[in-house]
Amino acid sequence: MPALPRADSGQSQKRLLSLREMVEVYGATLWFWRSAVWAGHIPVVTVGKKQFLDSRDVEAFIQRHKE
Repeated sequence: MPALPRADSGQSQKRLLSLREMVEVYGATLWFWRSAVWAGHIPVVTVGKKQFLDSRDVEAFIQRHKE
C-alpha cells in the first residue's frame, strides 16, 4: 500500500485525494469512505462531478475515532 510522503521528507504531499486514492493510501474499502462522507463524518470537496477528501480532514477523522 503506497504511503503519502511525509512533509518532513522534502517531498510534497498530495492534499486532495479521490475516494479511490483513499483506499490505496489509507486502506478500508471504497464503501467505507463513501459511507463516512454520506454520514457527514468527513467533509468532501466537490469539483464538477468529482469528489475529493482533504487529507487533513481524514487525519482528523482518524484521530477522533482512535480508542
